[in-house]
Amino acid sequence: ARELAEHHRHALITPLHYLAAIAAYPHCAGHELLAAIGVTPHVLFERALAAVPSTGPEEREQGIAATFVPSDDATELVMRAKLVARERNRQALTTVDFVEGMIRLGDSLAAAILAEFGVTAARIAELLEQLSLREETAAEEQMHRQSPATVPPTELAPEQIHKLREKLAASRRQGNTERSCSDHEERNIASTECYVGAVVSSASQREPAEEGSLTPMPEEKQKTGPIVLTCDPQNPPLEVVEQAADSLLEGKLVAFPTETVYGLGVDATNLSALERLYEVKGRDRSRAIAVLIHSTAQLRHMVREIPEGVSEIMEAFWPGPLTLVFRRHTQVFQSLAPDDSIGIRMPDHYLALSILSMVGRPLATTSANLSGQPPAREAAEIIVQLGEKVDLIIDGGPSGGHAPSTVLSVMEKPYRVLRVGPISRAQLEEVGKIRIID
Repeated sequence: ARELAEHHRHALITPLHYLAAIAAYPHCAGHELLAAIGVTPHVLFERALAAVPSTGPEEREQGIAATFVPSDDATELVMRAKLVARERNRQALTTVDFVEGMIRLGDSLAAAILAEFGVTAARIAELLEQLSLREETAAEEQMHRQSPATVPPTELAPEQIHKLREKLAASRRQGNTERSCSDHEERNIASTECYVGAVVSSASQREPAEEGSLTPMPEEKQKTGPIVLTCDPQNPPLEVVEQAADSLLEGKLVAFPTETVYGLGVDATNLSALERLYEVKGRDRSRAIAVLIHSTAQLRHMVREIPEGVSEIMEAFWPGPLTLVFRRHTQVFQSLAPDDSIGIRMPDHYLALSILSMVGRPLATTSANLSGQPPAREAAEIIVQLGEKVDLIIDGGPSGGHAPSTVLSVMEKPYRVLRVGPISRAQLEEVGKIRIID
């Protein structure tokens, strides 16, 4: 859905983008459901995209600057799809739930188009009784359970994802000296395995749970301190990643581990959340805050250019403990730094990348500690320093233990190392084939 919005330069992601994506992706249960009803996929695809409301240049620029904001009805769609999944006692959302959620939107364009093609709630219920569709849906859910909060990307088949996961796991077990898969393959897995509803998985007001739905997470007002969710960082449950994404998109402060130290993050497109991050951290407004991303594709909406040698540096050291300082686009992320710079990093940590992928937006992130104090490497240290000021802490055990990332400015030549970290100047020079100074 994000790719469709980007390709057509639409300012917002709408339910119509989700409908078109399902129509275009034959390896999901929602596509088979529509085909079983008698829908011609390419006709539905074209009909859905043609119905997307037109946007002017200013709106398109706003959408790109925000890295694709969901429309109100897209946010509503995800909430309704969740209710469908809960009613059917699923462990994860499937594309079938999204189709039925569109029908429940009532007067939306997506619901009207589905009605044109004869897709009704009654017809869906009838088809779900058929064994073949139940098996397809179960297979889709099984993929979610094997890799929580993720689904295979459209450009990779499930068996390819499985092989890449095995290579990535072997690479991590063996360490950096004997890598069994390339950095490019690792980044491909991390940046493209994202949960199908992640980009719009928050709502400022949650619907009340209906009978048969899952037990809702505790409300913030019931807690006396930050909510702390513990999980295996290499196999995080869907509920944990989902609540982290929901909290971030609602403007809350979320702490989570990375391969360096614990980070304290907010949605980088939310100015009030960013202001609160400065206040909680006790950070001087003149000091920039870097952002974390999950895919290099996001860079095109954030920076003016990728200078000479920087692509090779990213290929070699991302994901990893390297922050690159670029010149940002003039109209985006103006509150992150006092000048036109923007620091960007892709973390080499599965849990952090899962959260980033689900949110679908850059996260303004700084170390989870008070300014001037040692960075937190365990969740307990965050509570000691920040207490109730943090809304949610994802406890993934000790952080990776590396020193804070190396910071390299590529705003002008010669490039300059602003902070020494795990990656040395010599390593950067060797890969980038360009002079770098301290």
